[in-house]
This record gives sequence, structure tokens and C-alpha cells, in this order.
Amino acid sequence: MDLIMDLIMDLIRDLMNLIRDLIMDLIMDLIRDIMNLIMDLIRDLMNLIRDLIMDLIMNLIIDLIMDLMMNLIMNLIVNLITDLIMDFIMDLIMHFIMNLIKNLIMDLIMNLIRDLINLIMDLIMDLIMNLIRDLINLIMDLIMNLIRDLMNFIMDLIMNLMNLIMDFIMDPIMNLIMDLIINLIMDLIMTLTSTS
Repeated sequence: MDLIMDLIMDLIRDLMNLIRDLIMDLIMDLIRDIMNLIMDLIRDLMNLIRDLIMDLIMNLIIDLIMDLMMNLIMNLIVNLITDLIMDFIMDLIMHFIMNLIKNLIMDLIMNLIRDLINLIMDLIMDLIMNLIRDLINLIMDLIMNLIRDLMNFIMDLIMNLMNLIMDFIMDPIMNLIMDLIINLIMDLIMTLTSTS
């Protein structure tokens, strides 16, 4: 009879442990899925913010450079036209051909200078944009690492808290159930014994 009681008690204890483990696994899987979803949302939001910042910086830099270039070119053109007009007025007849030649040469020089300036500005723009992109990527990586570490820390805290809560709740429940089952079995045995 004692052997049967021990066997029944072991089976009940194993069953209750299995139920507790299943409940813990379900809860932890749910928490893990929620945390993964939060991390994905944060990652998407950070990527969107990074793209917006990159677009804003690129537009600001391009606008600034274009304004500077336009002012420089306009000043050069105004000065050149002023010089040409003054030369034309001063030497209308005698230097007509020379002025034409000079204009052609100046156009060629201006084209060369413009091409050189465009090339230099393109190189500078590429360098600046690469530096900005690398800096933003570095900052975003640092932020994401900090967020990931924080989320892992929070996850560990939640898991530890859940373990404590489950131990605090399940142990008294298990003891109560075991006591009830033992009492029922003892009553049943007593009843059977009395009947016999």
C-alpha cells in the first residue's frame, strides 16, 4: 500500500511539474515574441530616421553649394561682361577682331574652369557625403547596440521576475493540491478498508 501511495504521489508530482514547465514555456515564448517585435519596430524606426536625416543633410548641403556656386558664377559672368563691354566701347573698331578672339579664348578658359570647379565640387561632395554617412551609420549602430543591451537587460529582469512569481505561486498551489490528493486517497483507502 505504501509503495502504491509513493508511486501515485510521484506521478502526481511529475504531472504538476510538467504543467508548470509548460506554463512557463508558453509565457516566456510570448514575452520573447513581444520583445522581438519591439526590437524590429525600433530597428525600422531608426532606419527611417537615419534615411530622413541623410536626405535632409544632403538637400541642405546641395542647396548651400549650389547657392555659393551660382553667386560665384554670376560674379564671374558680370565681371567678364563688364570687361568685354568696356573693351568693346573703348576699341570698337580697332580691336574688334581681337575682342572676338579674346571672347573665344575666355569662353574656352571659362569652360575649363567650370569643368574643373564641377569636378572639384563633385569630389568634395562625395567626400562630405561619405563622411556624413559613415558618421550617421556609426551613431545608429551605437544607438542600436545600446537599445539591444537595454532590451536584453529588461528581458533578463522579466524572466527572473517571472521565475520568482511562478515559484511563489506554483509552490503553494502544488503543496495544496498534493495535500488534497493525499487526503482524498487516504479517505478512499479508509473507506475501502472500512467496507472490507
